[in-house]
Amino acid sequence: MKKIKNIFSAILMCFVLLFGFNIFVFANDEFDYSGLIYNSSYDYWRTDDKFSTVEEAYVDLGNWLNEKYSKASFNNTTCIYDNGKYSFIIYDDDIDRIVNENDYMEHWLQANMPDIVPAGTDGITALRLINDWIYNNMEYEVNLPTSNFAITGLTTRKFSCLGFANLFTMMAEYVPFNCNTGLSDYSNTMDCWHFDSKIVVGNGHAWNAIYINGCWYYFDTTFNETKTDPSTYFLKTTEEFYDGIKYGTVDGDWIRPYIDPSLFIG
Repeated sequence: MKKIKNIFSAILMCFVLLFGFNIFVFANDEFDYSGLIYNSSYDYWRTDDKFSTVEEAYVDLGNWLNEKYSKASFNNTTCIYDNGKYSFIIYDDDIDRIVNENDYMEHWLQANMPDIVPAGTDGITALRLINDWIYNNMEYEVNLPTSNFAITGLTTRKFSCLGFANLFTMMAEYVPFNCNTGLSDYSNTMDCWHFDSKIVVGNGHAWNAIYINGCWYYFDTTFNETKTDPSTYFLKTTEEFYDGIKYGTVDGDWIRPYIDPSLFIG
């Protein structure tokens, strides 16, 4: 028996030396792990870089997710602090959710967006149709444990602010616009352009920003949902969006902070 154990130990050591410890990570074979580092001591993944501020680390993971899985919701994941640097991490449960939601949302957008934004629609009208569809179909709910995810809102019709922002980004970025006509065209996805919608996070809230004709414009579908007019916080300039805006809440006045575009996610 001792001889068998020794033989097994020798074989195991050979595998470790040849392939490294990551062969023992139970990875999701559908997930693209490139750009991530595995921490075997605490069983989590993080991006290659570490940052001096929490905000930079948050944006880094959000941008990585947007590049790899643009149809999966960005979520408030766990932040770690190590040797004066910050990084956000994801666990295996996060990875499974990312893969499943990305696939679900890809199919949902393909099936539903041509009805929400018909072919032949100009860009600003398309954004308004998306804004109004969210206004008419979604409710604000922060207490659901998965209310940050677009897939949750589409099944429960309830969202947190981050869920609203995630869904708006996915819908806005999906629609293809013909480079020649400037109108939505689902039949010609090669010669087309798409909106690049960012998620902005600050002071416990999330909203959206899109760069249009040299200027940032802002969209807050969460606070639109609480108003009688769905365009209250639609297509607002920086001055309109941030100039002394306050909202009354049960905890007092909530103030939307100005967030530098370098910290936008997506």
